[in-house]
Amino acid sequence: MAKKDRKRRPSVYIAREGDREENFLKFLQEIFDPEERIKLYFSPEKGGNSNAILDRALKSFYPVSYAWFDEDDELDEEHKKELEKRWYLEQGTLKNIADRNLQRYNEKLNFPIIIVSYPYSAEGILIRLFNKKLPNLIKPVKNKEDFEKNKRRMKNSVDGFIGKMSDIEYYRKNLTKEYILEKSKEIEELKLLLTIFGVR
Repeated sequence: MAKKDRKRRPSVYIAREGDREENFLKFLQEIFDPEERIKLYFSPEKGGNSNAILDRALKSFYPVSYAWFDEDDELDEEHKKELEKRWYLEQGTLKNIADRNLQRYNEKLNFPIIIVSYPYSAEGILIRLFNKKLPNLIKPVKNKEDFEKNKRRMKNSVDGFIGKMSDIEYYRKNLTKEYILEKSKEIEELKLLLTIFGVR
């Protein structure tokens, strides 16, 4: 008897900062892909600067690859040139473009897709998603130390409203598919994350 052909699941590779990003994506999959038609592969390495995270996505063997990083480091010129090549853009197009605006030049979602957390970190996305007030931040940010202090304040803010629950438990209790779709109209990074699950 002939073996049944097993339909291969589309695979998506994700290079990201850390556990909070990974847990949020796992929750989004519960909502938007409960049958796990899409296989998520997370880079075994976490953290690092923007260049390092993008490198992991660029080296991926998977057909769809995402790099999700904080906005604390600017991609260097070499990496921007590589994006121009991969996205079929004229050389120099991305030279003076802030990292958080780069993906706007990749409308066809060519490999790799990049998501830059705003403001500062993944916590910035979560604070906006849950309609919480941003903590008291240092402005203007003049150096790396100020930036890191702001990131810690953002993390403490999110840890504060999530409380003793795990991130995923809090999401399950407070988020619905309809609400997430509505918020994705105003949170550009959330809209990009949903493309992982075929939401356009």
